[in-house]
Amino acid sequence: MPLRKHLIAAALMISTSVPGWAATYYIAPKGANISVAANGSEANPWGSIGSALKVAKGGDTLLLMDGLHGGIKLYNATFDAPVTIRSMNGKKARVEWIFLQGTTRNFVFRDLSIWPSNLDAVERRMLIETSSEVSDVTFDSLDVRSSLDASSYPSWTLEQWSTRNQNGVLARGPRTRVTNSQVTGIGFGIQVLGNDSLIANNRISGFAGDALRALGQKNIVRNNTVTDCVQINGNHADGFQS
Repeated sequence: MPLRKHLIAAALMISTSVPGWAATYYIAPKGANISVAANGSEANPWGSIGSALKVAKGGDTLLLMDGLHGGIKLYNATFDAPVTIRSMNGKKARVEWIFLQGTTRNFVFRDLSIWPSNLDAVERRMLIETSSEVSDVTFDSLDVRSSLDASSYPSWTLEQWSTRNQNGVLARGPRTRVTNSQVTGIGFGIQVLGNDSLIANNRISGFAGDALRALGQKNIVRNNTVTDCVQINGNHADGFQS
């Protein structure tokens, strides 16, 4: 092969082996005016996470702009590399709950605030839940609470505790990571049922069920802080059950 052709062939081989650049998409909160020119940019954000996932690829980041984003429900959303869904500014983006089903795989949820808006019309008792087929999901640096006023749990009456008896995280699938998060004024705190999962560096403050549960095989539970168990019913509450 002449030298010129050899160099061209080598260049083609190199270009096809380099992965594409990861993209960042912006998601507007509920009630925002969405432009007909929405393209996921900060100036023209998508109106929902679902719209962004139609164009997202593994490695991309979805930034939730300040405000309420409702509930997140994903079904059979599978990527070959993690897609990160996080708050654009600190934890100023809030969702009501996260529910993952089917073969959903490779997601990171980070820096989100999670609690229901209306305790009289709670849509889900489990604030974060995954089915057994869901895998390779990380929940990191979240503020999970049963209600906006969850930090006042030491003064709650029995009736208030019963009303706010939401559950934090229930992850049934393998390779789930729950890390660096605060769970406050809750029923059951963090539960992982799948294998090869991690619960690390979390704080559970005020719980009426079990604070931590790790019921799969080869799970790691470390550096978590659990305080303030409150007995509100006949449940045998544990700080950590395995």
